[in-house]
Parts: sequence; C-alpha cells; structure tokens
Amino acid sequence: MASTLQTIITIERQVELLRRVEIFAHLDDEALRGLARRMTIRRWTGGALIVGEGERDTALYVLYLSLIHI
Repeated sequence: MASTLQTIITIERQVELLRRVEIFAHLDDEALRGLARRMTIRRWTGGALIVGEGERDTALYVLYLSLIHI
C-alpha cells in the first residue's frame, strides 16, 4: 500500500532530489520544477509490491532511500 507525501515535501526539495538523479542532472531549475510539480511521492511499506513482473505501467519510478528486492 502506498501513501502520498506530496504535502510534506516542498517543490524545492523535490527539485533537489531530482537534480541528484543522473538522467535529470542536466536540466535547468525551471525544467526540474516542472517535473517536480507533476511528481507524486509515495512510500511503500515493507514487502509491498511496486510493479509486478510482466505488468505494464506508464510511470517512471525514481527510488530514494530504498531497499528493494527484485
């Protein structure tokens, strides 16, 4: 089960986090803010399934402070 933390993390903090991700690092602040405004931040509890094998999804997952098992 995922919970949304959008109200806790500010747009500027989201920009800082995105800037640390290699594929977004070259983007300027305006582009990063645009991405941040479209982000949904979620937290999963231990053992939760994020995406199942063979499932199709249109989302991009950027994991932060995570331990995952594949």
